[in-house]
Amino acid sequence: MASRSTPGDGSGSLAGGPGSGGGGPVGPFVFPPFHAFPPAYTVQPTASTRARQVELWVACILDYCRHYRLFWLGVEGHGGLFRNDQVDRRLSAKDAHFFLSALVSRGGGRWEGAAGGSSAAAAGGHGGSSSSGGSGDGRGGGGGGRVLVYWRSPAAWGDLIYKWVEATARNGTVMTLYEVRLGEDARGQEFYDLDVQLACDALAALQAAGKCALFSSDTSDDLGVKFL
Repeated sequence: MASRSTPGDGSGSLAGGPGSGGGGPVGPFVFPPFHAFPPAYTVQPTASTRARQVELWVACILDYCRHYRLFWLGVEGHGGLFRNDQVDRRLSAKDAHFFLSALVSRGGGRWEGAAGGSSAAAAGGHGGSSSSGGSGDGRGGGGGGRVLVYWRSPAAWGDLIYKWVEATARNGTVMTLYEVRLGEDARGQEFYDLDVQLACDALAALQAAGKCALFSSDTSDDLGVKFL
């Protein structure tokens, strides 16, 4: 059975990570056994079974996105994540939306357009999932949209950035988000080429911790930040 993953520091992947800063090519993701079980592709009606099903899908999504360094995921999935051709099964858009909603409710991401840097997400927590697997926050939806996946929490990304700031004596300096994400001095760091919106969430977590000051709420590479 798949082990349970949490949106924490990015360690503990079932399949292993791609390496720092987007690294080189990675091997194929090894799906957990439940992925070949046909009933896994339909949201189960029994609460206890559904709760376990949600745990498995949430863990699989986090590990898959970590493995391929994916930051955004929609109901259509990516590669073979939401389908298994060998058993001729795939998640419907409605059921994929349900499992993505469960991921979000546990602090594993946020829907596109939602405010970032929430306390649950920034802390890498689970965000109040229910024993029924979140049956009230996605089952009746089935719409589109994308989720910004926190396979590493914004707070953990912020910690990586701040360690680099301290190691390179950048405390007290003002930088743009572009310099943090894509500057020459950041090349080779794990946060190099980090998604813009996730980088903003990471800096918001740092600001909440009193480690930086942001000069704008805009989500763009022009965002200014002073590290304290």
